[in-house]
Amino acid sequence: MNLRSLGLAALILLGTSAVATAAVIIDTGTPNPVNPADATIGNPRAGQFTLASSVVINSVERYAAVTTAGGAIFQMYTDVGGLPGALIPGLEKELTVAAGTNAWLGVSGLAWALAPGTYWLSFGGRIGATFGSAAFLAPFCGTAPSACLPNPLLLEAGNDSSNVSGAPIVWGTRGARTGWRINGTTVPEPGTLALLGFGLAGLGLSRRRKGH
Repeated sequence: MNLRSLGLAALILLGTSAVATAAVIIDTGTPNPVNPADATIGNPRAGQFTLASSVVINSVERYAAVTTAGGAIFQMYTDVGGLPGALIPGLEKELTVAAGTNAWLGVSGLAWALAPGTYWLSFGGRIGATFGSAAFLAPFCGTAPSACLPNPLLLEAGNDSSNVSGAPIVWGTRGARTGWRINGTTVPEPGTLALLGFGLAGLGLSRRRKGH
């Protein structure tokens, strides 16, 4: 295959795999029934997910009912032994929530870059090292999450520490019973970008040869 052909092949790849595309990373669907029954009292709840390729997360949401208005936060953690591990610096977003019931709560306009791997997204009334004033209720699905979630997560974790300002988070496993949504865009892999660069270089060389 000559350099011109390689260049054209690379441009075809650019139009397919090398272009970032929108991706639904998690969408459990709205719990059914949506009547809240599990009090979290501001304690964080986290959902586990796995990425097969690099992704930039654009928006995150959790389904819950706000019983007390106040501060809340989304935070991203690594996975350690099937529980949230280390907080990933910079991947957190605070928000203020108003009292209401049965609502999707979220933030958009993010640019959280994640490599392939397993992660946890947490949400709750915790701001930094202290608990915020917001309190929530979440749907309770018992031991069968599929009974109220169309697409339940594999795992969910909750804070087992006491609800005290400044108390560290101690994670424990829970049934996957809370609604989550994560949307983003896929990122071209380095190998694809390298092939694209090689192809473009080939096109340039072929044009230079034509000029001579």
